[in-house]
Amino acid sequence: MRSVFIGISLILCSLSTSTAASSNLVRPLSMDATRIWNTHDGLPHNTINHIHQDEQGYLWLATWEGPVRFDGRRFEVFGAESGVPDVSTLFVTTHPGSGNLVATGGRGAVSHFDGQNWQVKPRISNRVDVAVYQSNGQAWYGTVDGGVVLERPDGSRQSYSVKHGLPSAMVLHLSLDSNDNLWVGTNRGIALFNPYEQRFEVPQGLPSAISFSVEEDSLGNIWASVGTHIYRRPSVTTKNATTFEKIPVTFPSTITELHFDGQDRLWVGTHEHGITELRKANIDGEPLQFTTTETGLPNNHIIDIFSDRENSLWLGTHGGLVQFRRALAHSHTQQDGLGFQFTRALATLDSQRVLVAGLGGIALIQNERITPFATSTVVGSESILSLAVDASQRVYVGTFTNGIFVVENEQVIAHYNDSNGFPGNDVRDILLTDDGHLFATTAIGLLVAVRNADGTLSDPQYFGAENGLPDQVVYAVHEDQSGQIWIGSMRGISEFQRRDDSTQSLVKFIDISDISNSEFVFQIREDSNYVWFASDRGLVAWSKSAETWHQLSREHGLPFDKIFDVIIDGRGDLWLGTGRGIAYVPRDKVEAVFAGQRSTVDAQLFHESHGLTSAQVNTGGPSMLQASDNSVWVATARGVGHFNPNERASLYPPPPPVVISKVIADDRLLETGSYLTADTLRLRFEYAALGFQHNEGIRYQIRLRGLDPDWINRDNGRYTEYTELPPANYVFEVRAAYPDGEWSEAATFSFTQLPSLWQRPVVWLITVLLNCALIALLVNWRMRTLARSRARLSQLVKAQTRSLERLVNQDTLTHLANRRAFDLTLETAVEQQHIQHQPMALLILDVDHFKRINDQYLHTTGDKVLQRIAEVLKSTSRDSDLIARWGGEEFAVLLSGPNADAAALISERIRHAVEKADFSDLAPQLRVTISIGYAVYIRDESQANFVRRADQALYHAKANGRNRVEQAANF
Repeated sequence: MRSVFIGISLILCSLSTSTAASSNLVRPLSMDATRIWNTHDGLPHNTINHIHQDEQGYLWLATWEGPVRFDGRRFEVFGAESGVPDVSTLFVTTHPGSGNLVATGGRGAVSHFDGQNWQVKPRISNRVDVAVYQSNGQAWYGTVDGGVVLERPDGSRQSYSVKHGLPSAMVLHLSLDSNDNLWVGTNRGIALFNPYEQRFEVPQGLPSAISFSVEEDSLGNIWASVGTHIYRRPSVTTKNATTFEKIPVTFPSTITELHFDGQDRLWVGTHEHGITELRKANIDGEPLQFTTTETGLPNNHIIDIFSDRENSLWLGTHGGLVQFRRALAHSHTQQDGLGFQFTRALATLDSQRVLVAGLGGIALIQNERITPFATSTVVGSESILSLAVDASQRVYVGTFTNGIFVVENEQVIAHYNDSNGFPGNDVRDILLTDDGHLFATTAIGLLVAVRNADGTLSDPQYFGAENGLPDQVVYAVHEDQSGQIWIGSMRGISEFQRRDDSTQSLVKFIDISDISNSEFVFQIREDSNYVWFASDRGLVAWSKSAETWHQLSREHGLPFDKIFDVIIDGRGDLWLGTGRGIAYVPRDKVEAVFAGQRSTVDAQLFHESHGLTSAQVNTGGPSMLQASDNSVWVATARGVGHFNPNERASLYPPPPPVVISKVIADDRLLETGSYLTADTLRLRFEYAALGFQHNEGIRYQIRLRGLDPDWINRDNGRYTEYTELPPANYVFEVRAAYPDGEWSEAATFSFTQLPSLWQRPVVWLITVLLNCALIALLVNWRMRTLARSRARLSQLVKAQTRSLERLVNQDTLTHLANRRAFDLTLETAVEQQHIQHQPMALLILDVDHFKRINDQYLHTTGDKVLQRIAEVLKSTSRDSDLIARWGGEEFAVLLSGPNADAAALISERIRHAVEKADFSDLAPQLRVTISIGYAVYIRDESQANFVRRADQALYHAKANGRNRVEQAANF
């Protein structure tokens, strides 16, 4: 028997030996943060039949209401759409070839999910409880009453039952070892498939009893559960590797699950007693340490155990989904049996037991087990603010409205309030001094009473504003190592000076306004160097050796102003309780700030992500505690948390993977690479970080490449919307990080926002070309219009010029050339004579007795006579002759060329034509004659002389009787 025990001990060397817990440890998962989800949190059913993590990182749960996908915050239930009859799902896994999710369940259902759609396979037997896939592409299905079904890659199937060597047709478990061997657990034992014989064989050393699990460890050893025992077969490299040997540990109820986690620890789930870790120490006789409903589980029946990629341990139970994850802190809440949620005060009853008090009584925690305290008394229902324990383990309880209770052996032995001489029922802190006094802080001052030997109190004294306190409302009281009593009130810090003569003032206010503007002092602590004051403006410290004051505030790197309590751990580092978490401050950084060697400390904040169920540390007397094992306890708004300060290093795994779960454009689902029509108004991206270390604390950043120049913080929001994006190619990116952690790789989704017709480049080009053509047409039309306008303008100018010329050179009455035009023409003609002499003659005509016509027939008739004579002149002259009105009733005619030689003849013809003209239409009996004098141009003659001779000839014609022609003399 001794040799068997030694052999088993050697076999168990593969089990974790790093933790040698003492025999009084009840909960092996005590330092892990625990969380439970049930139907109140979105699960469709509290029974979790199986847990699996897919390739993306989603957790899948098999429930009686269908397969469920979990991203850490939301449960997505696939009901009838999964294709599983009655939606009852027993098992979920990933197909190794396609990567699709496989769900099996009621009525022989097998359904595959590709991320968008479910595809139902042909039915198998009545109920499929488990499925495994071999590397050769073969699938094995375990059924509830039809044995094992093999499905080949071509889809053909073959059933194996009792006649093929199975102990029973009721299959409870299937698994594949590292050599692709198929193991089967049934209600009558375990079998191993022999591929050469095509039948199942029962391994040596195993009894015929119910078996739920066969697992392989990292060394290749096979572990099997049969009834209430575990059997182990060594790896194939070990001698006697075909024989199973029994582990000499008996479990209190049937083993339902075996599981090796990432650290190769073996976890054992049971039917009635929760979960435990099987360790080498258990082989040596140490009792198994179970986690049960008494220590936090919702149900003791463990259906499945699973480790995710972040090494969290998950349990499937009949009471919901349970997670244990490595975290700095572990919390106890009302759900764990604390009895109340809002905690205010902590105290150690002895080295093993911690008292927790709050809104609804007191609880005692020992080795992670919670038991009510003094529940048979009125204390069990009080709202408690403070606790203190004396050397006899009497507990002094300060309440919110009912004074002080003294509890011994969980019974009230004394009660002090307004009714018996102890006014000030609001007791926020209690100090028990070595000299037998009790100091209590109240809303009406500091209460001081002598403690009697039996724990009762003498009549109290009160010290308030009249005794030197700056304010009546007192929060904290502390006795330092020298015996000095420090008081923290609503208006600052004071010291209590012990005097034998009570008539003198015993309270001295300390003015620290030169270094701090703090007023509220919530708690006072001490170490060997400083007295620490937690205040509304950070931390104030009194150096006992230097007798100087210092302050540590938000200005120096603290995350918040209000500090409710402070604990100094074994290394001297500071842990500060705030309304939004616990701040860790390294002592060396504090000392450097106090010495002026640096400006800030490196504070690290711990909150829900680190295992606290609430980050709100409350005020109380005290709300933080360092136990004898150096663990730090914290009273919060949701239970009490505790942690080991030495494990403060970040416990987070690498950044969580991010998936973009859904993209919706105006209620239409999109796939990556999609094109959005121009009329798309709204685009919504839904995403999730598949991390399960307090998923609510994960923060996100998003960026839309093509629009956003940099990453945009989204905190813990898990969707983003865009409206009316301009046309472009876009890539949406999202990444995630745990608090204080690094950012993950970004998940991406590419798409193209198509432009409207008017926004397309081709349309732009056509529009430009059309515009160019139109502009060309307009320019051409304009040029033509301008040309026509210029032509019209030119014509108008010419016409106007001619008109002006006519106005300047034409007589307006006769329309003949006027005197100015005639003189210019005559001047030019004379100049030409100097160049080339040609015959030229000048005729000057005068209407005879014209004044008589005007006087007799009026000037209008005279004007018409002149017009008629002008017409006669035009009719009797050639076109080359220049005819002009010389002035008044005189006319001139310039003859050139041959006409000049005929000047006498032409003059006579003109005179005769006028004489014969009929003027009777102007006036009856009107007869008009003219006198003409002419001169023929003499070579080199001046213009003036030429005109003088013609005018002289006219004078002679008029003197010689009128109506005649006279030639000028040639001189």
